Amino acid sequence: MNIQQALTYGARKLRETSPSPHLDTEVLLSYSVGQPKEYLYTHPEETLSNETKFKELIRKRKHHTPIAYLTGIKEFYGRHFSVNEHTLIPRPETEALIDIILKTLTPSPYTLTPIIDIGTGSGCIAITLALELPEAKVFASDISDPALTVAKQNAKNLGASVEFSQGNLLEPLLATDINWNTTTLIANLPYLTPEQTDDYPDIAHEPRTALESGPDGLDHYRQLAQQLSTLEKKPAHLFLEIDPAQADAITDLFSPLGTTTLHKDLSGVVRFAQIQSQ
Repeated sequence: MNIQQALTYGARKLRETSPSPHLDTEVLLSYSVGQPKEYLYTHPEETLSNETKFKELIRKRKHHTPIAYLTGIKEFYGRHFSVNEHTLIPRPETEALIDIILKTLTPSPYTLTPIIDIGTGSGCIAITLALELPEAKVFASDISDPALTVAKQNAKNLGASVEFSQGNLLEPLLATDINWNTTTLIANLPYLTPEQTDDYPDIAHEPRTALESGPDGLDHYRQLAQQLSTLEKKPAHLFLEIDPAQADAITDLFSPLGTTTLHKDLSGVVRFAQIQSQ
């Protein structure tokens, strides 16, 4: 099998189960040969030396294994992050959250205040902010120790300074000397219901604990609101990624903290909530 034949083979195998069979094939073939996608079209007659590996990748993709898990890499905000079955795959929509945070914090004295990313997963939000705002002190937590292993490796690979801790939401940080009333808190927590997870076969391979949050998808945000209620001083800024249908419930849940502003993602649907302390 040469490269041109491999492109045809992969696209044919994936056309019934993938929304982008040609693109998926290009990515997986490029990964198999260790060359950029352009190489595939300038060397179509080159024999595929690892045909078995390529066919196995196509087989797994046909059964909805995400591309990022097959290659071990996902691009986020122009950087490559390692991911595996212990971490949620970073979404392009979340890049808009980074833009909102940066617009809020710069230029401003908040640039120098603590930034905390709750439920960090692969670390993409915390690491990106640490690199975009090198003056800031960035903390990140996750309940999953395997996920934190991935996040720490990503921080090392990308040269980001982030202080990681293991625990449920704010718990590992409550005993620290963080000045909470100057803090920017970010939480991209699980917000799907079990029914929503079942509706999308591609996310069936991702950890359900990073996706689902009870019957209405709000259990984790209720826990966070309860933890925040115990703080004498509240964060200056709180940024959340949410399901569009949760906008009203989130506004009510976090109303004791301050004023809520809802932001839309690139698709034009409400995806983020920004709560500014009163």
